[in-house]
Amino acid sequence: MTDTDSATRGEADSDYLSSILEAVTGFRAQVDDLVEDLVETVHRHAARLRADSGAQVIEHRTAAEFEKVPEIGSWLAQQLEAAQPIRSLNELYRIDWIGWNRAHAVWEHFCD
Repeated sequence: MTDTDSATRGEADSDYLSSILEAVTGFRAQVDDLVEDLVETVHRHAARLRADSGAQVIEHRTAAEFEKVPEIGSWLAQQLEAAQPIRSLNELYRIDWIGWNRAHAVWEHFCD
């Protein structure tokens, strides 16, 4: 291979790498725009959910009151009493041993 061939090949490689860099840069800009749109959408939906929830909170409830909910025994009722205030169904679900069915039952019992 001659020096001229080597130089031509180097220029071709350089051009190829430049085109890849341009493509990646353009892709990065698109990703940034998509992420920004996604974040805005999530914030908008979260705000709507907070507004729709009517700011319901489970607080100042005794273990005896929690035990009146089906499938809530004394131990879990004590856990729920200690976890107050409970501001959302998701917060309720995060309590150990509650599960979605019990969480919904508790939320509906006190908030609906």
